[in-house]
Amino acid sequence: MSEAIGRGKIGLLLGAMLLISVVTGGAEEGSYSIELSGRKTWTVQYGFGDALGLAAAGLAPGQLTLGQTLAVDVTGQALSILSIEAHFDDQQASHLQSLALFLDTERLDGVLGDFVAEGYSGFAAYGKKMKGLRLEYALGEALLTGIASTLEGISESRTFIGQKAHDEVTFSAYTAADPPKARPYKREIEGLYAYPLSTYYVKEFSDLRLRFDPSPALRGVLTEYGLGYLVEELFGEPSFPLEEYEFRVIGDETQILVLSERAFDLVRDRLEEAIARYNDTNGLQGEAAKEYPFSRDTVYERGFLAAVAEDVRIAVDAEEHPILDAVRRRFYDLGRTRISVGSLSVALSPDGVRFESIEGPAYRDTASSCLRRPVSSKSTSRMRSSPTNARSASRSTTRSPEGCSHSASP
Repeated sequence: MSEAIGRGKIGLLLGAMLLISVVTGGAEEGSYSIELSGRKTWTVQYGFGDALGLAAAGLAPGQLTLGQTLAVDVTGQALSILSIEAHFDDQQASHLQSLALFLDTERLDGVLGDFVAEGYSGFAAYGKKMKGLRLEYALGEALLTGIASTLEGISESRTFIGQKAHDEVTFSAYTAADPPKARPYKREIEGLYAYPLSTYYVKEFSDLRLRFDPSPALRGVLTEYGLGYLVEELFGEPSFPLEEYEFRVIGDETQILVLSERAFDLVRDRLEEAIARYNDTNGLQGEAAKEYPFSRDTVYERGFLAAVAEDVRIAVDAEEHPILDAVRRRFYDLGRTRISVGSLSVALSPDGVRFESIEGPAYRDTASSCLRRPVSSKSTSRMRSSPTNARSASRSTTRSPEGCSHSASP
């Protein structure tokens, strides 16, 4: 800041202090008080070394530089009707300095100096910092306000344009590869595993776990597949917490728990965790350590996991759901959030080749029965959307040729 600005602010500050002294000159001792706090610094710098490096710091070789700074805050009170507030720092921009003298009486209030104009529709559309005089006089039920001031700062407006993108997501039973392969979980026509909740889920407070039911049936399955040693491990510590990336809870008044991972994958992960814990407990390493005995995603492994999953529960606090007793063909992951509902279009294909928009006449008469019939595994649905780059959920309702209703939700 220039020295002229600094001298002007200090002059105004001293003038205000003098005014308070004059006003209270005839008053008794102790009728006014002024508090000052701040800092005053002096620095001495001497430059030696590389000239270019010194120049970047504002110094020159062999040159002695003296510097000083001042920062002060002032508050004062006089006769209970006058007060002063001031802030000055010569290392800050001029608009960050402030000085104001306040008058507070039964009917007349005022401020001289820096203040913010708020609540004056037609005079200022929003809070503006001003410099000058403001007086307010209470006349019965009315309040008369007068302002004589100049605006500080520069009025400026900015326009922000959100990011948009067009995308297409296809949900089907199998890929187009030869031979066909099962689609990834989030692209299956069956949709996500979902569980309506009656217990209200509160993030960071609710306890969400995967629990193995210690039943004779589960004991028999583990023994049959050579994992009988896990019986005590699973039954002794039968619940495993779900990680945040493995689920989402959507909805406000009515909440739905949606799995971000396939149910069988969650069961497999917990079994592998139990095997690792068994090895640590028994000090098994190297060739002696137990391993998960199945190749992933084989028919044999899927049969094993399906048998185990019969006795696996998802627990939200005291509420439990069998993991296989999920609502499907309703929630789909579009891979994006904050999707404009008006930009979402859905097309269905009964044969995987020809797609028909659900806005067509063929789907208008199926609304009454769409909730009662499942989606055919041969059906394919395609969703196009224009999401914006933000965070929230969206849902859309679609009908398959078989007349099923399902929703899309990230």
